[in-house]
Amino acid sequence: MGIPSGANWKSILVSGTTATHGQEEIVCRGDARGQAVYILDKIKAGVTSLGGSLSDIVRTRVYLQNAQDCEAVSLVHGRYFGEVCPANATFEISQLIGDYLVEIEAEAIFEE
Repeated sequence: MGIPSGANWKSILVSGTTATHGQEEIVCRGDARGQAVYILDKIKAGVTSLGGSLSDIVRTRVYLQNAQDCEAVSLVHGRYFGEVCPANATFEISQLIGDYLVEIEAEAIFEE
């Protein structure tokens, strides 16, 4: 897949998004599925506010505290992206900072 030349393309890189409300409030503590929903809503809002949409997201990276949460979080991911099918990598890592169970990054590319 390539990006056609001759057009003005905009990219949005959304890094390390967690289920945080405000500065410190962890949303859905202990619930990976709930955290994934909250995170993807935040990512959608951010990308939309910059002129993109979920269909412009070309890659996601999901970091999980526990491998057993993979199915629940993957189902949420699939519900948000449906037929878009961005490139995705999901990792189990030994520790996320604080009480987070999920962290998601996203990359969007779209024509201005």
